[in-house]
Amino acid sequence: MKKINPLYLTATVASGASFETCIENVDIGGPSMLRSSAKNHAYITIATSPSQYDLLIEEMKSNDGCSLLETRKKLAYAAFNLSAAYDSTIANYFASKVNNTENNVQSRTYKPQVLLKYGCNPHQKPAGIYSIFGDKMPFKVINGTPGKLLF
Repeated sequence: MKKINPLYLTATVASGASFETCIENVDIGGPSMLRSSAKNHAYITIATSPSQYDLLIEEMKSNDGCSLLETRKKLAYAAFNLSAAYDSTIANYFASKVNNTENNVQSRTYKPQVLLKYGCNPHQKPAGIYSIFGDKMPFKVINGTPGKLLF
């Protein structure tokens, strides 16, 4: 299966390619297979990134070649998240080409980069620093650590 990468279409668009070329570069089968596998996570394990392999291999070694349902749910979430980012890229491209003032919806997906330190209220979830999907931190940390790095 071809790797689904929201940035691939973005690169094609940035190259100045024609509308037809950009649309030709929209993947249909890959996202469909991602979604169907994620939907059936009760029976299917979907890995969408090599960074997931080590955890999955260790879990399968510990469980007679099987993955745990909780892990499959987390991996399904990652698959749906990747698919949503891809669809968002396509929708935003179309929005830039169509003059539709009735239904002008923009969507962006963000990737958490850092969970910030939180002081007095440990029962609250910490704030975070997010970047647009695929980008690195939106700024450079000059001194100290703002929190727990996630990348």
